[in-house]
Amino acid sequence: MKRFLTIITTLILISVVAQAQETSVPSLINYQGMLTDATGNGLTGTRKLEFNLYDAPTHGNKVYGPQVFDNVPLVKGQFNIILGPADSTGRSIVDAFGSNKCYLGIKVGESSADLAGVTEIAPRQQILSAPYAIRAEKAESVTNGNGFAPIGAVMAWHKNLENTPALPEGWTECNGQLINDPESPYNGQNAPSLNINADYGDRGLFLRGSTTSGVYQDDQLQDHQHDYTHVYGDDDADGGGHAADNRWATYQTSDPVTGKHGSETRPVNMSVVWIIRIK
Repeated sequence: MKRFLTIITTLILISVVAQAQETSVPSLINYQGMLTDATGNGLTGTRKLEFNLYDAPTHGNKVYGPQVFDNVPLVKGQFNIILGPADSTGRSIVDAFGSNKCYLGIKVGESSADLAGVTEIAPRQQILSAPYAIRAEKAESVTNGNGFAPIGAVMAWHKNLENTPALPEGWTECNGQLINDPESPYNGQNAPSLNINADYGDRGLFLRGSTTSGVYQDDQLQDHQHDYTHVYGDDDADGGGHAADNRWATYQTSDPVTGKHGSETRPVNMSVVWIIRIK
């Protein structure tokens, strides 16, 4: 038994690759390692391996495992197994990666051995992100719309464009509704009323940059005047029409200027649905 303990302490991690947590990607981890004897020579035959995942390098909580593999073949000490998609309790391996750090603990025994009394290899090995997994996480967050927008961000959404998918989780329309989501910092508050606002004639609102947010303004038309000149005709009794006899005066309009009339002043526009990120 002492000799075997000496052997397993020289286990070498070759590679650990975690798959992204997308439903289209298998929830599996490919693990390769090597078992050698005390002189560094690779072992042959088969071994029984048990794998557990923890949230700390020592002690801590077991977040996955055990997952046991019987009769794992060794080729010059090298072996390959695939962890996941679930351990012996039915727990998904995806749930093990809910925290930023995850550590792998391994037990090794003879193929027919009971590993209950076998000591786990020390130290545990921290599972690190593979480059493509990091890239996949970034791409997923952007795809979900949450990677580039802070909580509270308001965006224009073309809701009715053909083939537009539903809003991703964490976003809601700005319709003034009560936000009922315990995971949101806005839980119990109302979303801003931007798409339709009863205080402003049930109209949607334009957004305007400022040093503060959430301040409403009434619609307004800047004070201005339109001048026109009216030239009176000849007032000579003889009807001579001399230029010196003409008179003129300047007046201001009191009626609206002719054009496209309505209840608001607006430029040409297209409607969008304002949405806000709530978590």
